[in-house]
Amino acid sequence: MKPIAKLGQQPKLLPFIYATEVPKGMAPNLDGKLDDAIWGSAQKVTLENQLGTDKPPKQATTAQAAYDNENIYIAFDCHEERMDLIRTVHKDPSGPVWQDDCVEVFIQPDVDKHWFYYFHAVVNPLGVGLDDYGYHSRWRCAAKRSEKGWTVEMAIPFATIGAKPPKQGECFGINFTREERPHGELSSWAPVKGHFHDSERFGRIVFGLANVRLKGIGLIEAQGEQRQLKQLTIALNSDIPIPAGAEVTISLAGQPFRLPLAQTNFLRYTIPTDLPAGPYRCGVRLTVPKQPTVETVIPIYHPGRGGLTSALWPVEVYNNTFYIANGQLAYFWLLVSDTNGRKQGYEAVIEVPEWMEILDPPSKKEHVNCPEIGAIKRDWTVRDGQRYRKVTIKVTSPPWGDSIDKVELWMQPLLLWFKAKVPKWLKLPHNTWLYTTVRRNNEAEPTRKILLVVLPAEIGRQPKRIPIYIWLHGPALPKTGWEEMLAHYQKLGVTGLQEGIHDARFDALAKKYGISTMRSFWWFWWAPEHLKRHPEDAAINAEGKPADLQLGMVCPEVLLSEGSKAFEEAFCNIIANEKGSPVGWNWDLEGPGVWHVCFCKRCMEAFGRFSSVKLQHRLDFETIYNNPKLRERWVDFALSQTERMVKKWAERIEKEHTKMGLYINSGPPVHDGVVTDGRLPWRKVLPYIKGGMFFRYCNSPIRSRTTLHQESVRSLEMVGDIGTPLWAMLSVGYNRVDAYNYHYPELTTLQMVQHVAIGYRGIHFWSYRGFDGRFNNAVARASCIIAKFEDWFLDGKRIELPKDALISPDMVLPIAWEYKGKLAIFLLNFDPVHDAKVRIMTARLPMKLQWFVNAITESHIPLNEPVSIPPLSIVVLEEK
Repeated sequence: MKPIAKLGQQPKLLPFIYATEVPKGMAPNLDGKLDDAIWGSAQKVTLENQLGTDKPPKQATTAQAAYDNENIYIAFDCHEERMDLIRTVHKDPSGPVWQDDCVEVFIQPDVDKHWFYYFHAVVNPLGVGLDDYGYHSRWRCAAKRSEKGWTVEMAIPFATIGAKPPKQGECFGINFTREERPHGELSSWAPVKGHFHDSERFGRIVFGLANVRLKGIGLIEAQGEQRQLKQLTIALNSDIPIPAGAEVTISLAGQPFRLPLAQTNFLRYTIPTDLPAGPYRCGVRLTVPKQPTVETVIPIYHPGRGGLTSALWPVEVYNNTFYIANGQLAYFWLLVSDTNGRKQGYEAVIEVPEWMEILDPPSKKEHVNCPEIGAIKRDWTVRDGQRYRKVTIKVTSPPWGDSIDKVELWMQPLLLWFKAKVPKWLKLPHNTWLYTTVRRNNEAEPTRKILLVVLPAEIGRQPKRIPIYIWLHGPALPKTGWEEMLAHYQKLGVTGLQEGIHDARFDALAKKYGISTMRSFWWFWWAPEHLKRHPEDAAINAEGKPADLQLGMVCPEVLLSEGSKAFEEAFCNIIANEKGSPVGWNWDLEGPGVWHVCFCKRCMEAFGRFSSVKLQHRLDFETIYNNPKLRERWVDFALSQTERMVKKWAERIEKEHTKMGLYINSGPPVHDGVVTDGRLPWRKVLPYIKGGMFFRYCNSPIRSRTTLHQESVRSLEMVGDIGTPLWAMLSVGYNRVDAYNYHYPELTTLQMVQHVAIGYRGIHFWSYRGFDGRFNNAVARASCIIAKFEDWFLDGKRIELPKDALISPDMVLPIAWEYKGKLAIFLLNFDPVHDAKVRIMTARLPMKLQWFVNAITESHIPLNEPVSIPPLSIVVLEEK
């Protein structure tokens, strides 16, 4: 094998920190000063990864960790050149402390079976601490400011994070991060991608010191035998000569491999080339005589042997399992890559049980992100002693040349829709197998065997006045599959579809199923053809360069000018040429940030007039950014550009299409970043639009009950008085490479009902990428509850129950509504593990009751007995 490439040229390893045990009676004094003896000896790590760039942050941050039999202690030391510009607004631990300058710690007790659970705590320079679970009274923190930075100390009980005090050598997941406001730096110790909540890329903390230590673990590439190989690389530190018998044991795909330790800083193990491509959880155990054994699990993605390779999304993140509800549709993406760079098509062979159908897949003529498709052949075969349908799809466009672990969902995947209808004699849920093969001439990837789980189908109910939308975007079926897809979504209770199919015939057909359609557009400054003719109209970034000519980012003042040709071109391309009948257009307004564009001469002059700055003063990015008063006025000016643009778009849409309107989706107003990074003043734009949609992406049941719920309520309070309908935009999945993977399908039901019950007037699912039979059933359950009680939510009154009216666990969210003199109490149990027992103290209720019924099951509920709610479930008590 040829020498391996240098580590500096490779993906960064998951780092390790060893926590020092605090001697009895020597716990640090939490005053924010790092002068305690423990911080003089504890290992110090640097937050050297910056989100959004390969460059390290300029404002340095270090972190340390220690522990005793009760607490884990964390220390941060944050260098800051512009202490005059740090943000310290939030003094209440129940507020959005993360919007200030802050440091964060993520602690993951079980990186093997529950890697998606972690405790997340935030502290700002005022020493105000917050966590996702509302436990801020159960742990302590302090901060101290100086001329050139600020420091933080934290003491978090292991009981608060749901863990037992660790033994010597025990290993948790952990990450240290910082949000630095003056320079806009987001720094992380672990090499997370896209966002701090990337729990699969957290580092590791080992409790107790050791002479031979793990430093980092990860996959890197090596060149050998004219092919790219993946090597698991283990970096080590040692204070002593490596003793005899020291070794690292790797467990991959059920097979252990022992690597004796030599006098080296690195161990390398080449992943077997015959191991199928896909995600794996690789066990790593460090055994050294006379020191505790260290064990952990590292997630890796093996891209297979190279050449023609495939992956199934999101099947691969759900333990290679595909769920479908009986009688309904479900889909997954077949992604294909060819690292050999052959510019040829391929054949995809899919084999399913005889009671399962495969719809004709969409091709490039249906959606630009789909491949070109030739012939489709259907016949029969035998698998597992049973009759199977066999569908061979000839794809004429070549696969992507990236390694399969880097292929994204927009890279022309083959979108496969399935329908299951099992014989009546089969008991549900029913487990069987599905097979896929990708081949080309004499080249073929080994056949994949996928566990297929058929679930009983739950039938939803379409609300009449509260919309439930799903963003299709990519799942665009040929015309032959339109009726099947619309009937499927009607059964789920869905009332609207966004994107996916732009066709007047589809719009008309959708109405027959009680489904409306909505279109999309992005950023108001896209006019690429205009910039080809007029490059001088490009938006200018903070560096004085055109912001993005490829996307066609035009200066806002050019677009806002009277009779702007650039605006007319953008408007005509997006809206004026519309021939269908959607309810309107949804604008995904997520920036670019106010400090990104536009700093051209036109905008400088407009800003001078807006801020009443005399023009003899030189105005440019540096001058504005470094002057606190001008900074504040610049934010107001940039937001005024957005307000004027929203008004201009809304008025033109109304003039061109009187029955259509403008919608906006973005982050909720409670997040300051929505204002600066998203360039969005919600209060000012809501009067011009038909609906505002707030992102509410969360895969944590506990956080959904605590901080997410508080944010959702607060967001409504901030802008709900304007009168524009506000929708909650939820998600059940996200992009493949920088992924949010959702592991609690039942949480979908809770979040839908939760947001409608607190006052949101619609539900909109942003992502189509994670729906399978489990999530479809969850949507159907929620739609039934929403449809049954929509008159309560729209015409009734939400009432606050006295605090002593219910005796229930913290994870139960009670929401009460009154309608026509009757009472309904919605009890949502966000605990993912435990049943909840809730006792109604009828004497404390605002009205006298005779009895309740469970509005979901119609069963009688005795008033003097506790109500039992299963994990991640809802009980609705309705007065009868």
